Amino acid sequence: MTLLWPERDGQQARHPFNIVVWRLRKLYEQHGVAGEDFVHSNRERVAFVPKRPFRFDQDEFLRLTTAGLAEKQLAQREAVLKQALALWKGVPFSGLYTTYCLERRERLELLRIEAWRQLLADCYAKRAYAEAIDWGNAILREDSLREQVHCELMRCYVALGQPVLAVRQYQRCAEIMERELGIRPFSATQQLYRQIVEG
Repeated sequence: MTLLWPERDGQQARHPFNIVVWRLRKLYEQHGVAGEDFVHSNRERVAFVPKRPFRFDQDEFLRLTTAGLAEKQLAQREAVLKQALALWKGVPFSGLYTTYCLERRERLELLRIEAWRQLLADCYAKRAYAEAIDWGNAILREDSLREQVHCELMRCYVALGQPVLAVRQYQRCAEIMERELGIRPFSATQQLYRQIVEG
């Protein structure tokens, strides 16, 4: 209880804790499931004690992304990765900072980015450039310093016949690199930019 309400001692934390357990049971009931089938609690503790089959979205996300990234066939890989990403409902363990929560959150977030990267590459390979741009922008919203993704977006814009947008993508990349790291883009990125400008 102190993990969830560190500002309260054990007795003070019991009231909000009981409310959470009650709400959890009600949530189960709203989905046609008896809370007692999963949550056991008494005055001393609460435990997840499943009496029927269940699945955690996080575990399913891990299973699907791992399988999707290992899949060799493009269409099947794309379908599995999209299925995995549809399970993402927000930052895992938001507000919790134990070692387990931090490590698990980092692993899940990195896998999500890896899934996006693979979908970007697959869409580029099948010439679905607009969709590839969507995946690339999703990555950059999470980590704008991924210079390779900026380059991939530049190539997508060129493939769509929009070199002006490719130039803007380079400029955005250069601004971010300068602001965040105090450096210029890598020489390969600059060379790609020159090739686009020179037509």
